Amino acid sequence: MPTVTVIICTHNPRPEPLRRTLDSLRKQTLPSAEWECLLVDNASAKPLAGDALLPGLSNGKVVLESKLGLTPARVRGFKESSGQLIVYVDDDNVLAPDFLSEAKAIFEQRPYIGAFGGSITPVFEETPPEWTKPYWYLLAVRETAEDRWGNTPGHAEAEPCGAGLCVRREVAGHYVELVEKDPIRALLDRRGDSL
Repeated sequence: MPTVTVIICTHNPRPEPLRRTLDSLRKQTLPSAEWECLLVDNASAKPLAGDALLPGLSNGKVVLESKLGLTPARVRGFKESSGQLIVYVDDDNVLAPDFLSEAKAIFEQRPYIGAFGGSITPVFEETPPEWTKPYWYLLAVRETAEDRWGNTPGHAEAEPCGAGLCVRREVAGHYVELVEKDPIRALLDRRGDSL
């Protein structure tokens, strides 16, 4: 049974960014027997072509979620997962080759941490104006040179983002229970073209 489950939720993905995301997973240093990859097709207009997307990922499979929205897609991915560490990867994230092995090490060495993430460096299709840099955190950009840990809500520098979010199974399971008890939570996230 894998220790780590990578969940990629996607809706009408752009082929090239998704290809780069999947390529970065193929290059992970964590042995493939220790992790699985679930690509959740969230009601794409053209359903994803299953295994054709996942060559070289013997531990990967495509899961369909017909209810549109990031939260329903993440919940579906969680329910299909078997890992004790859930890693949510956006469909345009490129993971460093050691991302999963480092995440697994943190998971094992720091059992008191429920959720964590890593440094997120942007790669833009076009160079943005310099004045936009103070707002990049709104795009989940978190460039950090050292570890930052915290348990105080609202401390953005220590809070993990959805991109590359690592969550212990029991924490993710609790969140799924909250969503199922209060369906409004499922509406408070990205759905199709709506943020």
